[in-house]
Amino acid sequence: MLVIILALDLSLNETGYCILENCMVLDVDVIKPMKEKEQIDRMRDLRDSIEQLILDRKITHIFIEGYSFGSRGIWTFSAGELGGAIKMMILDLGLSYVIVAPTMWKKFVVGVGNAKKEQILLQVYKRYGVEFKNNNMCDAYCIAQFAEKYIHYKLGTEQPLTTVQVECFKKFDKAKEDEDN
Repeated sequence: MLVIILALDLSLNETGYCILENCMVLDVDVIKPMKEKEQIDRMRDLRDSIEQLILDRKITHIFIEGYSFGSRGIWTFSAGELGGAIKMMILDLGLSYVIVAPTMWKKFVVGVGNAKKEQILLQVYKRYGVEFKNNNMCDAYCIAQFAEKYIHYKLGTEQPLTTVQVECFKKFDKAKEDEDN
């Protein structure tokens, strides 16, 4: 089964993305819309760029970082609008997406759900041997790692997982089940 994952860390300023194909990283980068543009135009640019990635790379699975509920101010509305625009575009393409709470992928990668950016960067280097100077790229990479392992966990073809990672997947399944009901 060919699995091509797109993991997204959405932001109007700089959206991080990571593409994995059958456990191999194909691309990790950011999409930076021009800050001089109006917010709606930056949103359109991001939507169009992500759509092009999905079509060009023949993405089969999309995982998106969930909203940060600790955020405040006008940013929360902008983040919601961007998330809605991206989700609608994905559905219009006939695909589906999975939302991963920031605390969930952080616990999966670092072992604690409230890890700070510096801790995440360090743990990614220690666990995966990959160094990032940009935390948006690193977050997308982490979401992709979560996604890839989760897909194989559900298929029963997963490589070894830590106890914490298995607990994450069980909690993730429970949250998805509760959401569906």
